[in-house]
Amino acid sequence: MVADFKERWAKVRETKPELPAYNVEMLETDPVKIVIEAFAYRELLWRARANQVARAVMLATTTGTDLDNFAADFGVTRRIIRYDDDGNPVYESDEEFRQRRNLAPDGYAAAGPEDAYRFFAWSADGSIKQVEAIKGENNRCDIILPGVKATALSART
Repeated sequence: MVADFKERWAKVRETKPELPAYNVEMLETDPVKIVIEAFAYRELLWRARANQVARAVMLATTTGTDLDNFAADFGVTRRIIRYDDDGNPVYESDEEFRQRRNLAPDGYAAAGPEDAYRFFAWSADGSIKQVEAIKGENNRCDIILPGVKATALSART
C-alpha cells in the first residue's frame, strides 16, 4: 500500500511540484502509515463480517441460532433429545439438526422418497440417532432404526 501511495504521490507532485516529498513511510508516527493501518484494520473487520454473514446462510457452515433460523424456512425445529436432571431440555446437536434440515425438502414429496421417510422418522423422536429407509415392492417402505427398542418408542407415543 505504501508503494502505491508513493507512486500516486509522485504523479501528483509532477503536476504540483511545490508539494513535499514523501520519505517517512517507515516511521510509526507517519500519519499516512497510521491512516493506512487504520483503514486496513477496518477493511479486515468488514471482510470478517461479510464472511460471517456468508457462512450463516450456507447449510454446510451455519451453526447455533443462525442454523435454527435457516431451518425455520422449512418449518424444521430442533428436536428435544432428553431432559437433564433439572428438567431443562437438551436439544440435538448442530450436525444432527443440519442433516435433518437437509432432508426437509424431501418431506414435501408426494411420492414418498426414502429420504422423506428418514426425515419424518428422525423428526418423530429425539432418541432416534440413525434411520434407514428401504423401499420395497408394492409401495412398501421398511424403516430401520438401529439401536432403538420398539418398546422404548411405543412407550413415548
